[in-house]
Amino acid sequence: MPCSNSKLARAGMIRGTDQPESTLRMTQIAELLGRPKTRLTYQVACLQHADLVARDSVCGDRRGVALTLTDKARRLLAQHFPILTETVNQVLADALGPMQFEALTNLLAQASNAATATPAPDSRTGGSKTAG
Repeated sequence: MPCSNSKLARAGMIRGTDQPESTLRMTQIAELLGRPKTRLTYQVACLQHADLVARDSVCGDRRGVALTLTDKARRLLAQHFPILTETVNQVLADALGPMQFEALTNLLAQASNAATATPAPDSRTGGSKTAG
């Protein structure tokens, strides 16, 4: 089975581009996608083979795996993000009426602002992560 673009690649790339050294744990990615962590292993291996993610152990958690976007992935995303944004906007504009589109745009802006202001929960404890 050949490696292909997937929800994992898109979710990881889009979520990880705003912070240069941001990482996501495999558990977080599984939760974001609503998939079992065991199903992501092959996809992550494909992304790693393509030099799009770096895979590292999590300090203090021998089973934890953290993924970080590589410079190559960030370059590709920066190059293609405007096209992706325009395509999504066009699909939504075609599917929704003008008032629905404006309402959705406002809701997404609010959600984005809230996500930026709130630390990501630690999936093991349900609490907030702290730097360290």
